[in-house]
Amino acid sequence: LFSEFRTRRLARYSQLLSVLLVGAGLAVLSEAAGTTVLGSLPSVVVQHPWALGMVVLGLALRLGVFPFHTWLVGLFEHAPFGPLIVTVVPMPALIVVERVIAPSLAATFGEVPGPSATLLVFSSALAAGMVLVQTRLRRALGWFVVSLHSSIFLAVLDPNPVGHMGGLAMWAASTLALTGFSVVVWGLLTRRGDIDLTQHSGLHDAMPTLGAGFLLFGLACVGLPGTIDF
Repeated sequence: LFSEFRTRRLARYSQLLSVLLVGAGLAVLSEAAGTTVLGSLPSVVVQHPWALGMVVLGLALRLGVFPFHTWLVGLFEHAPFGPLIVTVVPMPALIVVERVIAPSLAATFGEVPGPSATLLVFSSALAAGMVLVQTRLRRALGWFVVSLHSSIFLAVLDPNPVGHMGGLAMWAASTLALTGFSVVVWGLLTRRGDIDLTQHSGLHDAMPTLGAGFLLFGLACVGLPGTIDF
């Protein structure tokens, strides 16, 4: 119970800090641009680069990429699964990336800055590696979402039109696939509790529909050839 309380408190503080950082950064840019239209903000980023940095930092915290992943993995381990899916899976924070940050990077750097790209690639690879060593399904899914968020965040940031459109397509496809996968996992957790990944549970024989859904949506999440993500 203490661990669950600590996780939820950390998540609340993380989300509050994220909202404050993004809100403050957008407020500064809106004041400089004289409008609250997101599409008009990139034109004033050169005068206020620190405001853009605040927005990027807040979004990284909201998406739970490394090193801000602790709250997200903890929620997947302890929080009620239904509200968690609705909160985490759609990734609405990427709207700000699409309308403000990506155009700003295109106008100022022409590419994703090296340190940011390196951090996001490392975050994605680290989280993917952590998935392989987890022994419980809920925690493994949390690390998988961290890896997925990092990859999509980097792709949507890319000012290159091809890379950027690929990131948007991956965002849409991953939202659908991850929603389906999470609902299947929710069904498994409701019936069996948290599943031990070190043992074969024989769930396919007992629950063939959930087993097929787990396989189908799981492969769609990782971009199996023939799926949209691929």
